[in-house]
Amino acid sequence: MKKYLFLAIKIAFVCGIFVFIFTTQEVTPLSIFEFVRELDPRSVVVWLSFASIVKILGICAGILRWRLLLKGQGIAMPFWYLAKCWFMGRALGMMVPGTLGLDGYRLVESSLFTKQPIKCATVIAVEKLIGFIALGILVFLTLPLGQRLFEFNTAMLGVMLVVLFGFISVSLLLLFQPRIVQVIAAALPTPARIRGEVNKLGLAVTAYSGHRGTLLLAVFFGLCVHFAICLTFFGSAMAMSEGGAEFLDVLFASPLVIVGSVITPTVSGMGVRAAVFSVLLSDKSGGPPAFLF
Repeated sequence: MKKYLFLAIKIAFVCGIFVFIFTTQEVTPLSIFEFVRELDPRSVVVWLSFASIVKILGICAGILRWRLLLKGQGIAMPFWYLAKCWFMGRALGMMVPGTLGLDGYRLVESSLFTKQPIKCATVIAVEKLIGFIALGILVFLTLPLGQRLFEFNTAMLGVMLVVLFGFISVSLLLLFQPRIVQVIAAALPTPARIRGEVNKLGLAVTAYSGHRGTLLLAVFFGLCVHFAICLTFFGSAMAMSEGGAEFLDVLFASPLVIVGSVITPTVSGMGVRAAVFSVLLSDKSGGPPAFLF
């Protein structure tokens, strides 16, 4: 019953997003259809091909990051097996919110393959932390580009950047000083029946203490994953604008689109991407193109 209730909430949320777009952003299904009908097919094919290639490269970076972190736990798994798990998880993720499908499927598969669920869960947790760090860095670097589109209050922008910098700094501290996590895990008031598993989790996290080079490389791959998504959006924007999209505008909006897709209760980010692009870029790019980016 709870599952169906949650699904109904997500569907209602998605419908609400589209109602918001169609009533506030001067874009309608008919205008979108008319716009698409007039696009140059050759330009669309070229730029969507570019977007697809970049997307695949970004996924490969994510798989390499996962493999690297598994090795840090002393686990060796074949690259092509990891790739299969990743794509299966992405397919499942189309039906569940955020990255739950991808992360959940990979955790189950890797645990069954290695018989070491605690270490596999640690890898996923560290990978998520690295993902937030990489996304935070990208937002920190690209947020000032919004001044090209909006009149930002300089003081407010400064506060936002300071908050982001603080988040990134604390996250990096947790990443490179994993014993802090072990201390926190040991101090948590947990029931005796799961105390052993919590201690194992804390111990597994400290496995990266002597592998800072591995963690730095994992952060680099994390940046590659998110930057590839930005380039994917740029390719789709170029396809929908027939080569007229501004790279810096798309680079400003794309990390915010990723943030919205991750934190909202929607199905695979449905509606959120269109809403964020419409709100941020429709004034400059036009309603239908921004919606379709």
